[in-house]
Amino acid sequence: STDQTITIVEKRLPQLTKEIDLRTAYHVKLLAARLPLESLYRMERTLQMYRDELSTWNHDLTEHAKTLGDQIAHLDQLSKIWQSTLQVPELSQTPPEILKRVQSLIDSIGRTRQATESRRAEVLTLLSRVLESTERVQTVSSSIEQTQAKVVKNLLVPDSPPIWSWEMRNSTGESRASLLWQASVSA
Repeated sequence: STDQTITIVEKRLPQLTKEIDLRTAYHVKLLAARLPLESLYRMERTLQMYRDELSTWNHDLTEHAKTLGDQIAHLDQLSKIWQSTLQVPELSQTPPEILKRVQSLIDSIGRTRQATESRRAEVLTLLSRVLESTERVQTVSSSIEQTQAKVVKNLLVPDSPPIWSWEMRNSTGESRASLLWQASVSA
């Protein structure tokens, strides 16, 4: 299942990274404008979907890297055991085929260790890319949260005169009352 996860991440991560980059550029432009809270919440929900997927990958890849690290440690222990076996003085009286077999086993453990190290390096590289994407999403998410806080803070602050204000005038200078009267007469 870990190989399947790695395959999925390797295939999906470039697409997801492109989506995140496009969304990030789009969201930055939108955040410069005045957006209603609902739009900000929709943007945050979209980013949450990305965060969820990246978090799952982060967990799975971290566990796989840990497992590979444990396997490398186990291979090191096996190699030490067989190396010390070759150092036993009584082994000098054994047939040469057994010595060759022990050396072959030590060589096989070394090759397996190298392959496991290589696989762990691939997993760690992939994990690094996942974490970079997570950081991008978090940066945009923080900007959205700041914008939401500003919008909520200024929610009840008047940004223009009230529509019932008598001082409010249209571009020709007519009062609001005369505009209302004209509208009611024409209706």
